[in-house]
This record gives sequence, structure tokens and C-alpha cells, in this order.
Amino acid sequence: MAKPKVHKLLVANGALLQAPIFETHSRGSNWLALIDVDMSQPGGLSRRFMNRGRGECLYDVEQVGLFDAVEFGADYTTSMGSKKRHRMYGVVVGKTDGMLAIEEAASGAKAVVRSKEARQSTADRAAALRLEKEALITRAAELEREAQALESSDEPETPRNHVS
Repeated sequence: MAKPKVHKLLVANGALLQAPIFETHSRGSNWLALIDVDMSQPGGLSRRFMNRGRGECLYDVEQVGLFDAVEFGADYTTSMGSKKRHRMYGVVVGKTDGMLAIEEAASGAKAVVRSKEARQSTADRAAALRLEKEALITRAAELEREAQALESSDEPETPRNHVS
């Protein structure tokens, strides 16, 4: 069985800045929702929609947690009124301050089942911790490069308010 695709999406200040699917047309409708199986709801899924952002901030992901099942929707309504539906389902397999990792699933129900499995799996938890560690190491390297650049560009400082 092929390994599922994992989307690493950029996050800043709790706002998702990228989405695996997104309809940019003015007749487009986009969302991100936390999902669970519920026979009484449309498509057999209950949805808790995340707030939409403005500009480049697509969605508020503060409430999205590790191993949550999610649905991305990007529908387009034609000028004649017919809908072109586009969905992507997945499970959050990694979350840091700067990144959200979503493992793709074939359907909403499969995403929910995978989510429940991941919550019980020590291997999935270890993989999530490795993703977080990788992000922290990358950030630490960036900070070190920045500090070195500042130190190498420093001119000898003269004390301020120094009277000769």
C-alpha cells in the first residue's frame, strides 16, 4: 500500500496561510472543518467550521489539534448555477507554530477512522514529535545564522554619551 501524501502547510500567528485546495473565483466557496462521522448530517459527517481569515490568512487554526480529522472544501458555482465540488480529507499528523501537516485520506469517514487510530498509536505520536523536533531544529539554525550575521557585521561600538 502506498504511503499517504502529507501536506505541510504554512501557519503564522494561528492563521493557515496555505491550503491543499482553494477556489479563488468570486463564485467560489472555501472552508476548513473538523469532522466526525454522524449519520444524520449531510454526507454522513458532522462539521465544525473554522473561522475564515482575510487576505492571505485563509483560516484560523488555533482550535485544530493533533490527530484531528479535517475537511477542506473548495466549491465553484458556475454562471448557470451548477456546483463543482472539490474536497480533500485528512488527519493532522503534525502541528507547530509555523506548520500544519495533513495526511491525506480517501474520504471523510476514512479520515475519522485514521484519526481515531492515530490517537491510540505510539508510533504516530513519535512521528508527530519528530516533525516538531525537525521544525525546532530548523528554527534554531535560522536563529544561529541570524546571530552570526549580526555579529560579523558589527562595527566596534563606541560608548554612547561618551565625552572625549
